[in-house]
Amino acid sequence: MVKEKAIYLQVAALEEENIRLKNEVQLLRETLGEEPEKKPKNCGKCAYFTQHYARFGSVFKEINSGHCTRGSRVKSNRKQEDSCSFFELRTYNHGR
Repeated sequence: MVKEKAIYLQVAALEEENIRLKNEVQLLRETLGEEPEKKPKNCGKCAYFTQHYARFGSVFKEINSGHCTRGSRVKSNRKQEDSCSFFELRTYNHGR
């Protein structure tokens, strides 16, 4: 009886972990697209992209421009499906 309860608890823990992992996979698919091996095609999501801002009165706002700190030039006429080999998905630590 004790052994069966221990197995039951292990199975329950594994099922909870499986649900958590499925949720993580779903989040990654939404972030990276349906095919995880492909990189997102948006420089704004890259760790090496620096957004440019313009001042409007006393407020700074994002403009449709930026540059790559990895040395690759960001062209304004770049096609949406273009992506460079230096791309790394930007992560946010939120103060950690």
